[in-house]
Amino acid sequence: MRVQRIRKAYEQVADQLLAMITAGELKPGDRLPSEAELATDFGVSRTTVREALRILATRNLIHTRKGMSGGHFIVHPNVEGITDFLVANFGLLTASNTVTLEDLLQARELIEGPAAALAARNRTEDDLANLRASIPDGLDQMPSAIAMAHCRDFHVGMLAATGNQLLVVAAAPVFTLLQASAIRRLPTPEVIAEIARDHWAIYEAVEARDEDAARSRMDDHLGLLRVNYRPADGLQSVTGFDTVSRAKQPRRRAVARGNGAGPA
Repeated sequence: MRVQRIRKAYEQVADQLLAMITAGELKPGDRLPSEAELATDFGVSRTTVREALRILATRNLIHTRKGMSGGHFIVHPNVEGITDFLVANFGLLTASNTVTLEDLLQARELIEGPAAALAARNRTEDDLANLRASIPDGLDQMPSAIAMAHCRDFHVGMLAATGNQLLVVAAAPVFTLLQASAIRRLPTPEVIAEIARDHWAIYEAVEARDEDAARSRMDDHLGLLRVNYRPADGLQSVTGFDTVSRAKQPRRRAVARGNGAGPA
């Protein structure tokens, strides 16, 4: 006999409130009825309502304010908040080996290659300025942690240059987790110098609005990065490389590059 598990009352209340948020019946900034009113509406205890609200709060869907004008309010969504939430939950997936390093690398490659082409189409002068700032002179002479922070800024800036916030939300958590694993095995100055040259080559294609070159150069760059990742604790991998420069990797297709020297 097949038995269907009866869900807890607070889970059902949380699901119904979530459905109302998703359907737009409850909008950002709306104040929810009091716990007593919700308990009456749903026909449950205030303790059950409190547990349901706790679930929504842990998902960053509501926040609570104290005082006379306080209460429970629907959160105004923003990219940073959603990204932080996804990073935390992606981290749980990697820790449980539900998501592997290969999964993260594949997801990144599927997003960032096309994103570079879209950035070439949609970028603004402000986007170009942000990208230039993320490739400072002498990147390979900086402490590795600082250099890698600049590298992250470049990739996040490239996603922002697409003008599509959904791409930022989708890719930023993946990149954050990948860089967190790489920081445990910091790249050599040789590899950082090669990364900087790649970034300038991608930048030049984006500046020229050359969509094909931007995607091609990003794909080639991600191929370089792929073998420079090794798994962190709890993150399985199909690779096992230390930091490797392109010169020490098997030959791949050639791609035209910049000279590696940024603007003065």
